[in-house]
Amino acid sequence: MNQKQLYSLLFAGIVGGGLGLLVHQRNASSWESAPASTATAKVLGDFPLNEVAKITVKTGTAQMTLARKDDLWTVADRGGYPADFARIRGVIQSLWELKTTQEVKVGPSQLARMELSAPAAGGEGSGTLVELFDKSEQNIGSLLLGKKHLRQADLGMPGMEGGFPVGRYVMPLSGPNRQKVSLVSEVLADLEPKPEAWLDKGFVRVEAIQSVTLSGTTREQHWTLSRPTEEATEWKLADAKPGESVDAAKVPSFASLLGGPSFNDVLNDGFASGVETAVLTAQTFDGLTYTFRMGTPQGNDFPVAVTVTGEPPKERPAGKEEKPEEKSKLDAAFAAKAKALADRLAREKKLESRVFLISKGSWETLLKKRSDLLAEQKAEPSPTPAANPAPVVGSHSGPPVSKKQK
Repeated sequence: MNQKQLYSLLFAGIVGGGLGLLVHQRNASSWESAPASTATAKVLGDFPLNEVAKITVKTGTAQMTLARKDDLWTVADRGGYPADFARIRGVIQSLWELKTTQEVKVGPSQLARMELSAPAAGGEGSGTLVELFDKSEQNIGSLLLGKKHLRQADLGMPGMEGGFPVGRYVMPLSGPNRQKVSLVSEVLADLEPKPEAWLDKGFVRVEAIQSVTLSGTTREQHWTLSRPTEEATEWKLADAKPGESVDAAKVPSFASLLGGPSFNDVLNDGFASGVETAVLTAQTFDGLTYTFRMGTPQGNDFPVAVTVTGEPPKERPAGKEEKPEEKSKLDAAFAAKAKALADRLAREKKLESRVFLISKGSWETLLKKRSDLLAEQKAEPSPTPAANPAPVVGSHSGPPVSKKQK
């Protein structure tokens, strides 16, 4: 056998082996690589997206309901608390635009393998069921979300050893593509039954703080800090004793902690796991008082209830020697600020019936002891004792001298 014949046999063997391996792989994975016949079809068809008034998301172990009431989206699982409308709108739009990237030929016995079995408690291979309803509770769209489709990550990408999601297998239970399994390019990661993730996270915002008072469970957790003007950066401790002064580095950052606090969840049953442990009161230069009542910590969160009282000023006191054009500008700025403050106050008043879960990590710094706010007092140096004076010659400060000694 010459060299040319040897190369021909080797080439034929390689081609034959490659074709055999390709056929084997196609047979083994035919359930996920069938050619698409509806590559441009909408998965759920043209359902009336503007008529969606209720969304339910259900897995084998959890479920969640979002409902629209009086043009306001709410999280039913949190006592009808306002929901994040932008997030809901985005999800509905994504479902309406959802198109098939690849149609998948699959039999009923293979649905569990693709995590597209109907949700059931403890059911292995079950998917996530998403259902859309109109205001009359009529189902206008149903979709099962299954296994995520992964793309292998490039070598050297930390945390991506198993690949990253680039799509998902889905199966509509309504519409023109009912019971057809498809691969879509959307991951739809938001569609999970986690009510806390769908809450409108807008919260109170305490600005222009004038004083902060803590009333805790111990005597040391009772203090008041205040400042004379909104521009002042130094805080004074009420009832400070002689020699006591506030260490600016130890004062909590009220502007960041109270000026834009966030919460993780809302409780349906108030302080169910404990009693009130501390009260933090913040008064503002705008005439408002915010009272935060804190309960026993729950895991990594504080349950906190907030009330807002007071009324912001309605008129601006005119300054001395204001020119007409200057007064007009200042009055306009004051009116705009007053309106924004009134709108914010009206929204914040609606939060008073709720108890929020706020991360302990941020709010624990507000529960400082009084002594933790004080600057260290420098010990005064003790006076140097005077040296014994040398005896003066001829003085009679010493013991009496006898006549014999003379």
